[in-house]
Amino acid sequence: MSQRITDQGGTIEAVDQWGKRRMSFSTKKNREGVFVHTRFSVDPAKVAEIRRGVNLIEEVLRATLTNAVGKLPEPKTAEAPAATTPPEPPAPTQSQAGA
Repeated sequence: MSQRITDQGGTIEAVDQWGKRRMSFSTKKNREGVFVHTRFSVDPAKVAEIRRGVNLIEEVLRATLTNAVGKLPEPKTAEAPAATTPPEPPAPTQSQAGA
């Protein structure tokens, strides 16, 4: 699908692969599929051609194209989490001598 988008002059902003999941209903006699969320920018006049091209790919069971409105969320990155240092223990307190 990314190739179809770039062929139409679009730019890929983020790709989030969700992996193989069970679908809530069968599509083309399949109960499982690999889910991929691709965020891209393209000229609105090219959307129909991208949609047509994606529907011709046999491996794609279903594709949904939507228009984003407003500020888009930041894409998830696959970076390793930064190493964190454990918090320092609290400073010892002086206890009062009991009477």
